[in-house]
Amino acid sequence: MVKKLYHVTSKENAKSILESGFKASRVDLAHFYTGNMRKKPGSLGFGVYGFLDSLHCAKCFWEKDSDIGKESIIKFDVNVDHDSSLNFVDDVEDMDYFRSFLQDQLKYNTISNLEKHYSNLYTQHELDGALIEYFINQLEKKGAIQHINLVCCATTTDMYQGMHTCIPNGIEYCVRDVSIIDNIEEVS
Repeated sequence: MVKKLYHVTSKENAKSILESGFKASRVDLAHFYTGNMRKKPGSLGFGVYGFLDSLHCAKCFWEKDSDIGKESIIKFDVNVDHDSSLNFVDDVEDMDYFRSFLQDQLKYNTISNLEKHYSNLYTQHELDGALIEYFINQLEKKGAIQHINLVCCATTTDMYQGMHTCIPNGIEYCVRDVSIIDNIEEVS
């Protein structure tokens, strides 16, 4: 199934993406568990982020933290394979499996360690991303899955002047495997 996503970035990064495509994020597990990473995970882990069918959410995401007018929005297609994705929007089985994982007492020490190195702020939930990375790593390690290509979740983008709400206003995707991205084009 093909989904259309919107990614916002600087004009300079957009030029590079249009010329060479998106670059895959690398997870250095040795540094990940100690929190000594150059870049922290996003809310859904490491990868290329995009909003499902929402140019408006992409614009609002940029405007809350960056200079208006210095952004470019890139539209791209992503080929979604249910068996190689985590769906925290409408797949109750994925949500139940993740919840059980977080409640597993054998995972307590590692989760506590991640909580020391990563945090959830209103605008960025790096702890959530770290927990998703840990979950995926453990699934791959025990052979429950071969590879997770993407993660999707309902998202809350700060777009209401003077009001902070946790009610989702979009669907965000984190594409972990750039080989499933196609038809990249700049839209603004």
